[in-house]
Parts: sequence; C-alpha cells; structure tokens
Amino acid sequence: MLSLPTPTDTRKTTEHNTATPIFYFIVYSFIACFGLWTILCNAAYVFSLKFRTLSSLLPIVLIAGILCGLWLVKGTANQGSQQNATKETIPKASRLTEAYLVAAVLIVSVRAFYHNAYTAFWVLSVIFLVAVLIALRHGWQATNFVAPPVTRAGLMILLALAGISAAITFAAHRADWDDSMYVGLVADAVAHPDLPVLRHDPLYGTGRFGLVMPTYAIDSIELFTATLARFFGGPPLVWAHTLVATFFALILPFAWALFMRSVTHRWIAGTALVMLLLILLGEDNYSLGNFAFVRLFQGKSVLVNIAIPLLFACAWRFAAVGGLRAWTILLLSTLTAVGCSSSSLFIVPMALGICAVTTWRPNAFWRTFATIAPALYPIAAGLAFRRAFSSVLTTLIVLIPSTDAVVRAVLGRHGQFIILPGLLLSPLLVRSARVGWQLATASLTIFLLILNPFLFAAFARLVTSEVVWRLLWAAPVVGFASIMLIGLTEFAESRASLPGLVASVLATLSVFVVLTRTSTLRTANRVSFSLQLTKVRPDIEDLARTAAAAAPDGTAVLAPDAVACWIPTFLKRPPLVSVRAVYDRQMVPQMSPAEASERRRLRELVSGKPTGAETPAQFLDLLSRYHVGVVVTTEAAASSLQDELLKAGFSLSQRRDGYVLFALKKNTTAGRP
Repeated sequence: MLSLPTPTDTRKTTEHNTATPIFYFIVYSFIACFGLWTILCNAAYVFSLKFRTLSSLLPIVLIAGILCGLWLVKGTANQGSQQNATKETIPKASRLTEAYLVAAVLIVSVRAFYHNAYTAFWVLSVIFLVAVLIALRHGWQATNFVAPPVTRAGLMILLALAGISAAITFAAHRADWDDSMYVGLVADAVAHPDLPVLRHDPLYGTGRFGLVMPTYAIDSIELFTATLARFFGGPPLVWAHTLVATFFALILPFAWALFMRSVTHRWIAGTALVMLLLILLGEDNYSLGNFAFVRLFQGKSVLVNIAIPLLFACAWRFAAVGGLRAWTILLLSTLTAVGCSSSSLFIVPMALGICAVTTWRPNAFWRTFATIAPALYPIAAGLAFRRAFSSVLTTLIVLIPSTDAVVRAVLGRHGQFIILPGLLLSPLLVRSARVGWQLATASLTIFLLILNPFLFAAFARLVTSEVVWRLLWAAPVVGFASIMLIGLTEFAESRASLPGLVASVLATLSVFVVLTRTSTLRTANRVSFSLQLTKVRPDIEDLARTAAAAAPDGTAVLAPDAVACWIPTFLKRPPLVSVRAVYDRQMVPQMSPAEASERRRLRELVSGKPTGAETPAQFLDLLSRYHVGVVVTTEAAASSLQDELLKAGFSLSQRRDGYVLFALKKNTTAGRP
C-alpha cells in the first residue's frame, strides 16, 4: 500500500534540498571564481598586460564564477537526486581486521623505537598496504559511495567551524619573512599599475631585476589581493594578513568538508577533527599545522589546506559520476591549486596522478585519462619556465635531505604517529568498500612514490632539495588521520559496545593531550594573539616604515633582514641593498656573484655578524656605490660602525628596540662626507 510522506519526512527533504545546494554553491563558486582568475592572471603574464587592465577585469571574473557555480550546483543536484544509496560491500569487523590493527601497531612501533630503521618501516608498510588491497580486492567493483545530504543543522555547524577558523586566523600572529616576496608582489602591483604584471622584482626596488624565481609568475593569489587593495584602498599588508587570510580561513572548513563527504557519512566530525589536528600539528617550522591557521596569508598554505582537499574530492566525484559538469569542477579545482603557489607545478600533477590511480577500473581508460588530464596545465607551465628556472638552479641548496628527516620535519616527531597510522588504517575503517579501495591505493601510491627512500633523492634533484619536502603536500594526509580516528571509535564500539567506545575516546583524548605540547598555537612556536591587523611585530613594522620614510629621494636603505624584509610590503618604499640571504643567493644570475656578495656582506655587517673583510674605507665605498641614504644597525653593530657613519655624513636619528637608525644628512653624497 502506497503511503504518503509524513510532515517530518517532508521537513527533512526540504531541509536537505535547501542546505545541500547552499553548501555546494559556496564551494563551487569559490573554485570557479579562483580558477577563472588564475587563467586570466596567467594570460596577463604571457601577454604582458598592465596590472591596471588585469584588475579592472576582476568583477567580470567574479560574476562569471558565480554563474558557473550556479550551473555546477544544478548539475550536482540533478546527479544527487538520480543516485540511490544501495548496499555496498562493507569491510566487516572481524578477526582479520583485528589482525591488521595489531600488525599496523607493530609496524608503527618499528618507526617509534628504531629511529634509524626508516627503510624497514617503509618496506613493512608497503607489504601491509598490499595485503590490505588484497583484502579489498573487490572494492573497485563496489557501488560508488553516495555522499550524505547536508542538513540545515550540519550547515550551521559548518558555518560555526568556519567562524572558529576565521577567528583563530585573525587573532593568531606568526610573522613570516617570506612575505617580503609575497606581500611585496601585492604592494608593487598596486604602486605600479601601469607596469606589466609579474615581470619585475618587488624585493630590491631598483627596477633592474626580474622575479627572484621565474616560477612565481604562475601565482594569482597575490594579484587577487592587489586588486582588492587597489579598488578599496588601504595598506597591502593589512589586506594580505587580515582580510584575505580571514576569507581563506572561512573557506578552509568547507574544503575539508567536501573531502570528508566523499569518504564518510560522519563528515562533520571528520571536518572538526581535521581542524583540531591542524591546531595540534605544529612541532616544526615545516609541520602541517604551521601552514594552516597561522599562515593562511600565503598561497602555499592555501594550496595544502584548501586546494589539495578540493582536488581529491572533485577527482573522486568525477570518477564516480562522470559527465561534463564534474570534469569542469575538476579542471577548475586544478586551476585553483595552480594559482596558489609555484609549488603547484609539481604538487598538482603528483596529486592528480594519485587520484587517477585510486579511480582506475578495467574498461574505464578514458575516465582515468580525463582524471589526470588537467595536470597537463601545470606540466606545460613548468616546461615553459624550465629554461628561465635552470639559471637559478645553481644557486639552490644541493644537500639532499633523507626521507626520514623530511617525514619528521613535515609530519612531526610526534605528529607522525597519528598521520602514518592514518595512511595504514583508514582503508580498513571506512564503511564503503569503494572508498576503502580508493584510500588503500592512495596510501600505497604515497608510500611507493613520495615516502620511498630509494626514489626521494631523484625527486629532490627534479624539484630541488629546497622544496622537496613539499611533496608530502600532494595528498590530504590529515584527512586520512581524521578518517582513522572516526573509524577506530566505531570499531571499538562494535567490539565492546559502551566500554569499547569509552576506551577509544579516552585513548584519542590522551593522544590529543600529548600533542598539545607541540600545538601550532603555542608561544614557543612564535605565535602571539592580539587584534592588530598585521602579523608583524608592531615595533619592527614601525621601524621599517620609519627607515623607508627617512631615506632621501634616490637613495637606498641598508638594514638587517628582520627590518629590511618588511620594506617591500609598503606602497612607497626606497630601494634596498639587501633583503635576505636567500634572495641575495638566488639573485646571482641577475646581479653577478660579486654584487650579490657585496650586498650580503653589507647586510651582515649592520646585523652584527662578523664579515672579516671590509676596512672602514671599503665600507664607505660600498655605501657610496649603492647610494645608501639610511642605515639601520643592531645595537651590537652600531658600536663599531657609528664613527665611520658619522664621518660619512650620517647622523644618528634614533635608537630603539635593539636597533639604531642612521640617516644621511641633506646635501651629502651617500657614503661620503
């Protein structure tokens, strides 16, 4: 007998029909807008468009992105209504599962207690994952996982998580000297709207050089920030550190929610666990947590914490449903990732390669090819920059780190013991056999390629040893750990009901308590909390601004790197003798080794570092050669340099916060009395 739907069922259906499209619209509109903006920025670089022209096109891109988002949401809604949740082959809790759990614990114990046995750990992990794939050998035949609907309550919780993410990002301050380049690009574009975009160096301010790294020309985040700063006014540093970073913080939970919805019905809990792990995983400067809330003002952090989860979710959706709309989402998510950072040139092809492996099925060659096809864009861009980049290769670090060292640095000495088990156990702890197969093949591919101690040196030579550790960004590994934690709780509950659930929760809490000692937000991680609008120490920012304002027209500033690195972020700034050691070294192809050495020695001299080369006369000659009008020294360096600076026509302007500022007197040639 046919029964009519109850009012409760009707309310639930309406609730799902309302909340799910809103969720998809937020995510897909972001992907579409940023993907289209990346294409436009890359085209602007190729055709040497002025920044004024590029920025005027942003409203058109936003309108097109929103309309594209609406089109993509309509397709998603239609596909979702046509899919029926059917029974799947679910890995049942059995002795075999318990045996795998014990085996995983023993393998991780090898990693924990035998610090020099990484190769043994790797071999055992590969064998373990091969065995998992054998156990799930029919998983690729299982019915596609059907993402659960987004309820109104779920959407409200997700919005609350977005608010928490934004609040942490706004209030937590951890300055990063890399912003001399990233925010420098923003300030330089706004200050010179009639110059071609990304064709000149924003660091030294001389107008002589190109970008320190040619591959930075692929970025679009900085040009997005610059466009907002140009339209609405205000300091670029405030736009980058506060407004744009907070916007990305709002998007972060939605990105992870899209990924978690593609693997588990408990996606809200999974998203919350990911955010908690990102707060806790902050042991090292390279740790995953230090590229989350405290660093979302940089494109590389957006890449690893927003773009990569979106890329995996979109790739898996395309593999499940196919069609033009799903592939368009995948292509736009690829472009979004490319625009985040130059590191995407090797990370995105690696990520899409992993996705293609996980979605392979017999007689589905073209869909597998279509999954990896968007990688042709970053590959083509990388090949286009190959000749320009080859001149910089000789300046990069050639010491190749070991796989063991990279794992400890990126995953953390303690954090690795929640990430690595996640790679091993998550395939066995999901409800869907198809998802289990995808996670298992992804984990095995990660171990065979990225974590392989025998291939790591080859990758280091291919992508340079300075950034080879970023290969670990090519998969959303924090999501794997979150899946494992959810699955372990379900597993314990099924084995021992309430006692098992309590034991699992207590064990998880114990792990989190241990990780709080290495939290991303701890003071020892150079994190402070305040409501100031920039992430820079106020005294350092004020000193840098004072030094820039004190330089007479046509003169340069010489300052220690802690001060010099913030001067390129100002709209009105003088040239700099040196910014940081790494930039002096990487600029050698453009400025000659001798000039790079002189600039470096001058910066080290005012920083109080012994150079052992310059006599007073040589020091004054170099000041004159680089037209120095302001010298900032440390207190230690001032005692030995003050007499020479006074003789050369400088006056002691002010002394504060451990630094001394000397300004050239009017009508005096730089460096000469």
